Amino acid sequence: MSALRDKLLLREAIREMLLEKRSKKAPENKEPEEQHELRPSEQHWNPQLGVIVPWPEWVKTKPDGTPVPWAPIRKGTGPGEQWVARVLEGKVMGGGIPYDIDSPWGKFEVKEPKERMYGAIRAAAASGAAIERSFRKVKNAVEDLVEVFGDHADPRLQQAAQEFFGSTFDEVYKFVNAADKERGRTQPEYIFSGEMGKTRIKELTKVLKLIAKKLGTLREEKYIELGDTETDLHTRIPVEGPMLVRVAKMLDLTPDDLRAGSSDIVKAALSGEAFVNPEAFVTENLVNSTKPGRVFNKADGLVLVREDEGFIIIPRNRLDELVEFIGISQGQLPTFKLKR
Repeated sequence: MSALRDKLLLREAIREMLLEKRSKKAPENKEPEEQHELRPSEQHWNPQLGVIVPWPEWVKTKPDGTPVPWAPIRKGTGPGEQWVARVLEGKVMGGGIPYDIDSPWGKFEVKEPKERMYGAIRAAAASGAAIERSFRKVKNAVEDLVEVFGDHADPRLQQAAQEFFGSTFDEVYKFVNAADKERGRTQPEYIFSGEMGKTRIKELTKVLKLIAKKLGTLREEKYIELGDTETDLHTRIPVEGPMLVRVAKMLDLTPDDLRAGSSDIVKAALSGEAFVNPEAFVTENLVNSTKPGRVFNKADGLVLVREDEGFIIIPRNRLDELVEFIGISQGQLPTFKLKR
């Protein structure tokens, strides 16, 4: 009787946590809206969610005494899903479906943090694909940095950058080319391989701001002048943005041939949005795109589970409050952890 009582109490607690009936007030001077009984998936989440709950014994054993396995029961499922399904009175889904549990209280994704409840949580490959486009923009911006400041950059382009940036050049050059002692890799090499943590994001943002401050936001049309200005053979070709540098390389032109100063050449090479408004660029592509609520957006909530600690149910509208971004690991999968 004790196990049954505990089971009923836990179910009632879950109902109170997850469900809160909507009460709609009829607008004045209008016909009252038709009232209907809301299904569980239509209910409001209760803000008291987000606490670690120990596993009750009855989730671990079926009524006939058969143990309920913690380990995945089949391909495409994860640890602890059987126990969560019993808690939420739902069923375990399988591979190819963007959520793990379908229950009367909603659809949930289940994750087992690494080593402990406050350990790392890696998003599924399907979730990681959601930020692929944003991360590609970041890589493109870093490729532009390497093209201008890298050790193997075009000498003419690097010379123009040195003349234009002055002392700022050395700081950006160090970010692009200095290798760390631990692994002998540069910041761009880490980013290109898909490793992007909070510290690296901060350092990249600092460099982009230094460049943007020097360049300003002005992006004037540039042009290439060919031939003798004193004769009819003179030609003026309008060119915008990076095309100026590309054409110069193709024609093997010098800055004098281009009738352009170092600032014109550098502006053309660093003309992307990352160098115009770096804060907005980083916010959109490395902050907003990695918010837990945006990454885990295929379910009504996330359930974190540890066999020895219990479980915590987090509704989607509280993910950004209770879960924080750690970084992007190799393979471009965002990694998170539960906030303390």
